[in-house]
Amino acid sequence: MEGETLSLANIDQRDDAVSDVDGERRYFLMSDGSPLQVNFNIKLDAIPASFPATFTLPADNNPNIKVDLNFFNQDRDSSRMKKRIVFSEGSIEVRAMSENALDISFKGAGHPLGAMKEMFPVEGRVSFAK
Repeated sequence: MEGETLSLANIDQRDDAVSDVDGERRYFLMSDGSPLQVNFNIKLDAIPASFPATFTLPADNNPNIKVDLNFFNQDRDSSRMKKRIVFSEGSIEVRAMSENALDISFKGAGHPLGAMKEMFPVEGRVSFAK
């Protein structure tokens, strides 16, 4: 992201890392000592029946948001609101997803929250299992 590789080693095994709330599954992943948080949210009725599956943004979020991937980088030199990076264009490949695991890769572009014109490349992978 923004020419920098950010990683979460040893993702915290908190009880609230994965939750089903308000009709969506929410993954909130963080690690002690890392400035990065990863949030992946998907509507329960949009969870694929089989894997792998690919979501293409923004097309798959039109007219309603089905999937949301965003990051919070505490070390980003910006206002607090712009520390949240929204993945808004590109593809998200889901290889595994359950109440106990998530394996996705993504490639595309994102922007700081509230600053859609400040797009930059975002690419990576999240692999998590409780």
